[in-house]
Amino acid sequence: MFKIDLTTILFQVINFLVLAGLLYLLFFKNAIKRGKEKREKNLRESQELEKNVLASEQLKHELEAEYQKIDEKARTIIEQEHEKFKVEAKTIIVKAQHEADKLLQQARQEAHALQQKSFAEFHEAIIDTVIESSRILLEQTAPDEIHHALVNQMNQRIWEMGKKEVQTIETIRKSLKDREPLVKLITAKPLTVEEQGTLVRTFSALADRNIRLDVEVDPSLTAGLQVRMGDLLFDNSYQAKLLVLREQVKKEFDKLTAEDNA
Repeated sequence: MFKIDLTTILFQVINFLVLAGLLYLLFFKNAIKRGKEKREKNLRESQELEKNVLASEQLKHELEAEYQKIDEKARTIIEQEHEKFKVEAKTIIVKAQHEADKLLQQARQEAHALQQKSFAEFHEAIIDTVIESSRILLEQTAPDEIHHALVNQMNQRIWEMGKKEVQTIETIRKSLKDREPLVKLITAKPLTVEEQGTLVRTFSALADRNIRLDVEVDPSLTAGLQVRMGDLLFDNSYQAKLLVLREQVKKEFDKLTAEDNA
């Protein structure tokens, strides 16, 4: 019959416990320690990773907010620049339109002035042609009697001036005081001896001294004569009358032109 030896069992248990303790001390304790350290390390890394994730999320939100601000600021700047550009573009357009209107108005004024100048030159040409044609016609057709009548008329005018314009006569005589008593006479046709003598007596009386007559014939006067005595010029020729007529006709042309432009 099998007999249980308690001492042996107890010894075996003690051996087992000693062996288990040795195994624990030699193997399991270090393994457990390393496992614990690894768990702690993993925990720290996990916490660090979680912190990094949270920091990344926060940085992401901050970057998104900053981007949003930059985007809004960029939109504001673009809108402001766009409005500024529209204002500047409108200003430039208005200024360009004003300049264009100004240039157009100036061009119209210049065109009108050029037209007026052309009309004036045309009128001048017409008047000059008419006056010259009249002069040539008178030169060819005017009888000598008209010329002599104009000479006589000049003589009568000087005598009347001597009677009525005493102050003018005194002025003429003073102006001739230190000058040679010379009367320059230009006549359209030769004067008769009687006409020359009459004119010498008339101007001698006017100057209150004997004068010398210098006579020149100029057919362009058509009829009549011009007399220069000192600073005075007496003109009783057809040429002078045609010049007066020319000015009168020119004034009428100018008057009609002004009425057309009104």
